[in-house]
Amino acid sequence: MAIALTSKASNSILQRLFVNLITALALFLAGTSLFDSWVQPPPQTRLDLIQTNLSLQAVRTLDNPDYRDLARTLFGSQDPVDGALKQYRKATDTLTQRVAESRADDRSESADDLAAETPSPEGAEALQQQQLALDELNLRTGILLAHQSEVLDAQTYWRAVASEQLQPCAEVLSGLWDPQFLRIVPNAEVNLQQHLDGWFEATALKQLYRLQQRPDAIAELDREQEQAAIESLARLSIVSGVPVSFGIIGFLVLLVWLVGVAMKKWPAVGEAWSVPWPGVAVQAAVSLWFVGFWVTGRLVPGLYLLAVVGPNFSRATQLQQAIAILLTYAVGAAIGLALVYWAVSRAENSAVEAGNGETDASTGDLLRVRLLDAWPAWGIGGYLSALPLVVVAGLAAQWLLPNSGGGNPILPLILESQGWAPRVIFLIVVAVFAPIFEETLFRGFVLPSLAKVMPVWGAIVASAVLFAAVHLNFSDLLPLTVLGIVLGLVYSRSRNLLAPMLLHSCWNAGTFATLLILGGGA
Repeated sequence: MAIALTSKASNSILQRLFVNLITALALFLAGTSLFDSWVQPPPQTRLDLIQTNLSLQAVRTLDNPDYRDLARTLFGSQDPVDGALKQYRKATDTLTQRVAESRADDRSESADDLAAETPSPEGAEALQQQQLALDELNLRTGILLAHQSEVLDAQTYWRAVASEQLQPCAEVLSGLWDPQFLRIVPNAEVNLQQHLDGWFEATALKQLYRLQQRPDAIAELDREQEQAAIESLARLSIVSGVPVSFGIIGFLVLLVWLVGVAMKKWPAVGEAWSVPWPGVAVQAAVSLWFVGFWVTGRLVPGLYLLAVVGPNFSRATQLQQAIAILLTYAVGAAIGLALVYWAVSRAENSAVEAGNGETDASTGDLLRVRLLDAWPAWGIGGYLSALPLVVVAGLAAQWLLPNSGGGNPILPLILESQGWAPRVIFLIVVAVFAPIFEETLFRGFVLPSLAKVMPVWGAIVASAVLFAAVHLNFSDLLPLTVLGIVLGLVYSRSRNLLAPMLLHSCWNAGTFATLLILGGGA
């Protein structure tokens, strides 16, 4: 008996050591990923510029009596062109500094080679992409300045264009607004149409047609821009108006809930759950899932794209990229759900072996899904309540990290997606797979487990922080924590996983629709 006990104790110690090592590895991977995101530009900067472009495109509606009132409501008292110039100057200055830092870092890595005057091969492609993005900003910032009659400053931005593919366009713009001698370089119209779009393309083309004395072309351009302005105003109305309207409703819902809690008409949170599985099982499941998710997130898309397009991943189509993301998330979710099932079934088997297979009411609430329940009201109410809270948290995150923090890598892919096939796949990932898996793991499994060792309020906050942290970027840390708290509150009160799943799905679907509208896909 002594030998058996010693062997069991040794196995327990080895298991605990293994779990702690996996947890340490998970913390290391999460920490390095978060640190890497610290120096990455936030996606909000790009989204802000896209919305700025829509405002520029819609500025003509200020002179249209049919749309003037709506345009003034959306634009406020600020001149859209002045606001756009501030946005583009800020973005250009930030990216100029980042490119300079990247060049300095790459040269320091190449310090062993005293003759090295060019970036190392490892950083050359990334640096080239950064320079191209910077030059696109330089072109547009210069056009805004020229439109405001600040021609000398505009020429400074155009002279800074260093990318070979964009230099011809910069030369065209420099000639069109040359302060000493206006000139038209060869292939001017083709270059402008190839490298510019929207308001920027129309402004440059109009200057070109003036110099070419082509009134018919100017009239046709004006007609096209008038229609584009109306369409842009409609898209701005949806992107800005719908969230504001829902946010006001959500604020009222939140206010009613707070008053009810203050008057003790209903509890703020539900009771703690009776959790049968041990804490080490939770630690093992979450740590193993994260490590598996991190590894498969790098292996699965690489292996898939290697099989379909070869070693040059840049040749992958949007559909192939969408399928790669779908496969990656499906594998990661399968690993997580399998680990949750392992922890739960192991606890149930232990209870049966011990002759204690009975469960009380709070145990029955674990991982519960009930179709005939009030979960739609909890889910929609939670979504509306989350809107104003997460918006405020997002604004605070932008203020704290205006030029860094990274972001979700799937957002640019959705923004740039074309065609129904990749969009449907992205929608399935963000509005179906993500809510089902993440709510099962973080609300159904982690939250009740934490409530076993701390108050329910503390467990809700702790699970929300963990939920936000595994998204691996600082930009989303604060807003996703706030969203996670609302999700936890909804689950603790509804005792039905369908409620936070619906909330989560509505949130992601709303973000998806916004990206499509901003990107012109709706």
